Amino acid sequence: MDKFTCQICGLTVTSPYHWTNVYGVCACPQCGCLHQVELQYGQKEGDVTLPLLKMRAEFVDAVKEYWKLNHKPIWQVFVPDNDDPSLEQINDRMAFNTWIEVNHPELFCEEEQDVETWYL
Repeated sequence: MDKFTCQICGLTVTSPYHWTNVYGVCACPQCGCLHQVELQYGQKEGDVTLPLLKMRAEFVDAVKEYWKLNHKPIWQVFVPDNDDPSLEQINDRMAFNTWIEVNHPELFCEEEQDVETWYL
């Protein structure tokens, strides 16, 4: 796959991708949401439709809403290196978590806030 359209912000994402540490999964460089663009181990053609947004279904509408209102990335995982996020990425993630807690408390899970992928 040479390009795809981000299902959150609508950006046409082209290769080379912002790869994560999960095979076949990259982050949109604009909103930070994850998309699977290659088949993963054990998957066959037809098992999944690519690109596949890697987010729990109940979060999709809220994340789209956040993007439309704020145009700030949520950084589902920190790229390019999950172990060394920039201060800007950390602040973007904290702003998103706060917004979810205030605007969609039904989706907010305080126990999972330290877990990087609580909405995957």
